[in-house]
Amino acid sequence: MVTRIEEHLQAGEMVYSGILHPDVLELDLRYQRPANEMRVRRIAANYDPLMRLPLVVSLRQDGRYFVVDGQHRLLAERRLQMRQPIPCTIIKHLSYDREAGLFARLNSNRNRLATSRAQQYKARLEEGHPPTWAIEDVLTALQLAVDYTTTSKVWNKIGAVVALEDIANVAGIDLLRRVLLIARDAWSGDRMAFKSDLLLGLAALLRRATPHGLDDATLIDKLRVTSPAHLLGRAAAARGIVDVRGGAGVGRALLEYYNSGKRTRRLPSWEEMVLPRQENRSRSGSQPQRLSPAAPDEQETA
Repeated sequence: MVTRIEEHLQAGEMVYSGILHPDVLELDLRYQRPANEMRVRRIAANYDPLMRLPLVVSLRQDGRYFVVDGQHRLLAERRLQMRQPIPCTIIKHLSYDREAGLFARLNSNRNRLATSRAQQYKARLEEGHPPTWAIEDVLTALQLAVDYTTTSKVWNKIGAVVALEDIANVAGIDLLRRVLLIARDAWSGDRMAFKSDLLLGLAALLRRATPHGLDDATLIDKLRVTSPAHLLGRAAAARGIVDVRGGAGVGRALLEYYNSGKRTRRLPSWEEMVLPRQENRSRSGSQPQRLSPAAPDEQETA
């Protein structure tokens, strides 16, 4: 455990092993995910003192101990009213933003209880991560927000964090702003307006069609007469006909809506519109960049 933690440390930060009483351990809910009650019950039901893994704990300057990784194990021990000290990997001289960032990194790639991308996004905000704050600034300016619960019924809360980050990283923050503005103005009040596939499809279309004269206001007017559900269904129906990876399937459907009824200023076909040269290759210079397909969890919760 110590070796795994040391990979994330910076100069001046120290790590050591120790034992701490459960009563001195605290949780900082500004970056921690909400506790999963089923997970706590499962750990408590299968509790084995010989299998206790160390908690990762930050010792702050004020002398308080905050659990960075292992909150469900701590809550299970409290439920069982265990009084013996808990093995811990303790980190000293960790700033608050570094503490939040460590939580995000430790919980980003693991097979046990998944930390949602929304919770990782929240932790990166607390860390002060500039690319994440660039996305947050765009959302705030457009009166949108990330859905940290994944169950909100408020239409302008977005659960598709993977899509937001993917678009910003691949196509840039300005294109993400255009995507969100189009979805917001075309489908205001519709809870499906910010589904992952729709955001990726809009991004794919804008990347290809902007050099060919795509007009955002015209696209918004065209999309107002249809619904996100209908458009997604139309894209799904075409998947057996054409190769659709990433947002290409929805992008093609969007292109059809944009060109419908237009006798002039029609956009070329999808195949005729190639990505701008500077975006058509990855950093290695060998493979084209694509917007990723929507993550399965986002398809269900966005």
